[in-house]
Amino acid sequence: MAWEIIKKGSVGSNAYGAEWKEVPAVAITKTGICFNQDFCKAFLGPEVKSVLVMVDVKNRLIGFKIPTEDQLCYAFSVKQSIKKPGGGSNGSARRIGITRVAKAFPDSVGRAYRVTLTSERIIAADIVNENETR
Repeated sequence: MAWEIIKKGSVGSNAYGAEWKEVPAVAITKTGICFNQDFCKAFLGPEVKSVLVMVDVKNRLIGFKIPTEDQLCYAFSVKQSIKKPGGGSNGSARRIGITRVAKAFPDSVGRAYRVTLTSERIIAADIVNENETR
């Protein structure tokens, strides 16, 4: 029998490239979305506890918006990212648990994308290779 060692992939912010710590960005994981520290500073103040998530599958866009009082029932709770004891943070500051995005864009899991603010005041991430953090 010929055994092959499976090597562990990149862990932490190195997996998302150097831009992960330089520009506002989101990372898509199997279990949710991670917001980096620049994203949180620019768009989510410490008082923000929830966020609306919008998906445009046809145009490959993910949108985020701070909900109004009547939209709170549709919003996802924003949680503090978990820091592992003895290890550094991967640069993510907060996260939301949502699997729908990973199911809508399975090829984007494990990747991070830069975000911009649209004219409709929606924080949007274009899920294309050109918009990936490097």
